[in-house]
Amino acid sequence: MSDADPVREPAGQLIGQLTGRYGIDPEDAATLAEYGFDPDTFDRLRASLLDGTPADRRLDRNRIAGALVEPLRADDVAPLPEAGSPRHRDLAEEGSAAIAAGEVAVLLLAGGMATRFGGGVKALAEVLDGLSFVDAKLADVRRVSRSVHAAAGRAAEVTVSTIDKKTGKIDLEGGTTYAADAAAVPLWLMTSFRSDAALRRWAVGAARAAGATRAAGPDVGFAPQSVSMRLRPDGGLFRCDGRVSLYAPGHGDVGWALRRSGLLDDFAAGGGKHVFVGNVDNVAATLDPAVIGAHRRLGRPLTCEIAAGSEVGGAPWRVDGKPQIVEAFRLPRGAAGAGFAADPAAAVYVNTNSLVADVEVLAADHPLSWFEVHKQVDGADVVQFERLVGELSAFVDTTMLLVERDG
Repeated sequence: MSDADPVREPAGQLIGQLTGRYGIDPEDAATLAEYGFDPDTFDRLRASLLDGTPADRRLDRNRIAGALVEPLRADDVAPLPEAGSPRHRDLAEEGSAAIAAGEVAVLLLAGGMATRFGGGVKALAEVLDGLSFVDAKLADVRRVSRSVHAAAGRAAEVTVSTIDKKTGKIDLEGGTTYAADAAAVPLWLMTSFRSDAALRRWAVGAARAAGATRAAGPDVGFAPQSVSMRLRPDGGLFRCDGRVSLYAPGHGDVGWALRRSGLLDDFAAGGGKHVFVGNVDNVAATLDPAVIGAHRRLGRPLTCEIAAGSEVGGAPWRVDGKPQIVEAFRLPRGAAGAGFAADPAAAVYVNTNSLVADVEVLAADHPLSWFEVHKQVDGADVVQFERLVGELSAFVDTTMLLVERDG
């Protein structure tokens, strides 16, 4: 948990400070220190739990206030042209050129645990026999890299893996190697304290299977997100068997994690311009050159992919005339006379949580909101604070790109 890019203190010193400050186990303090925990931000949010009644406080903290919230207008939505159409091919060519030039990176949100897949790291859960989510994503990025470089008459320095369409199995040992005169698409994982070690082991194994040398290492970069401690509703630390309960505070850590890792600075210094961000478990959300082309052509620093639908959750809305991604729990409940016109049932689009951001958007330290989330852990009521990446749309001009749900 952090509001700003931290100045790193010596690990031993910080571990001792956290152990004494919170009365926690040194092992938990070491995890907090390693993943960039910010005690000042934590203490400020913790103290706020004593302000007012819980229900009123959550309304004040989480919901948009003093703004007109209304459905998007027709001209707020930019439909992605139909695949195969001349306009789609035109955008795909522009996006492919940017990818081939090394101007596009991919960041996968890979911090979650697979509660629906028998536990363990979600990114490593099998989609089909022998094929995990992250295997599929790696193969997709390599496929796109091969395709765009072949179209540009250049070759990427990668071994492109293939997926058997009948069995769904990934072939990490086969594939084709392409000589180096252009850069492969950078693939980064935003991991959490729970998923980081396992995914680093996976990356080493995938690189070896694809033919990379031990010295070369994996062709995957890592941007671990921050960590925090769950609280009781009264502001005390929530403990289970004497240990505090740690959690990763949401995908709003994207910019912070990329800056802290150094990946974003290195990418920008090498001419990188855009980062495609998506969930590792959304197999349909692939790196699409046409989406990159649309992002560049429409000229806004942030593009959010939306789809037709009305499920409760994140959706695009107009907030004081500006298109933004807004979670349902943030919608004001006022009547029209109070200046609000937001009803979750009025949403006709949903947020896919896939986006394209210019490097400048992620390099800036935007003051994303800390949302108060109440949930149950081991049968107890707990509070945790989270940030959401979609709120970046509140700070920069954003294209709402309408895409098909299945691709």
